[in-house]
Amino acid sequence: MSRLYIPTEEKIKGPWLISQRDLENLDKRLDLIQKKLYIASLNNMQLKPEEDLLNEAVIEKKIIISSNNKSKLTDNSLLDVLKDQKLTNLNPFKLEIEIGKKYSEFVFLLSVSNKNEGILEYAVECIDEKTKDEIKYEIDNWIEEIKPSKLKQFWSNYLSSSLILIGIIYFMILFGNLFESPKSTYKEILKIKADSLINNGITNNNQNQAIDLILKLQSEYIPAKINEKRNIQPKILKLLIISTLCFFVLFIAPKTTIGLGKNKQKLKFYKFWVKFVFIFIPSVIIIPFLFNLFYDWIVK
Repeated sequence: MSRLYIPTEEKIKGPWLISQRDLENLDKRLDLIQKKLYIASLNNMQLKPEEDLLNEAVIEKKIIISSNNKSKLTDNSLLDVLKDQKLTNLNPFKLEIEIGKKYSEFVFLLSVSNKNEGILEYAVECIDEKTKDEIKYEIDNWIEEIKPSKLKQFWSNYLSSSLILIGIIYFMILFGNLFESPKSTYKEILKIKADSLINNGITNNNQNQAIDLILKLQSEYIPAKINEKRNIQPKILKLLIISTLCFFVLFIAPKTTIGLGKNKQKLKFYKFWVKFVFIFIPSVIIIPFLFNLFYDWIVK
């Protein structure tokens, strides 16, 4: 009698910042997964004809760590790979785990790489649904412990790659408004003088001044000397400086990192950088706002 079994597959975008301790915790779960697949395989063997038992696959475990220098470390235990002294000279970019055999009825596959958006993916194939659910439960719990937040995923996969285009457009707008228009500046000065005259009242002494202001405002007169001046707007300059810092900080986005061998320092930097950015950016935005709010409250 034929059976239908549906493989369970998951693909989750990075950045995955995986430390040695994370992999040590994974190693314990891999031993449990191997045991569960083995038991499920034995139970399935009892349902098969005797002549088919020789073809039953042994549930083996294979760990492969690939380095940027094309070197690879292979073992049947993740913990043994972590203890291997040769790992210190490697710059790992990919981790592959295989328990069982590909395309068989009892297999668990997991891989994570810093290529292709740093995706972590795994697949479970087991004709025993209960075992499959138990394996998925184990690996999902491990993933949940190290899973990047939605904000990190957006920053790493979308924001950092589009910052150049956004930055060019944004800074073109800022630079276009960095210098005050001499015409509008002079008009503001005339309006302030006109308001002052109106508030103080028009008299014989200031009548000529009032007429002069009206004529200048109506004709949009700008003196030649003033027309040559282009003053920097302090608020725009301040916004430009803060924006440049924010763009620079956000451009250095964390990428999936297997923190083993030469990648240990890289992993430490990314973990520090994420904390720094999540504190720095809100501080740059919130602190000036709170300061201005507090200053206005004190002054009033």
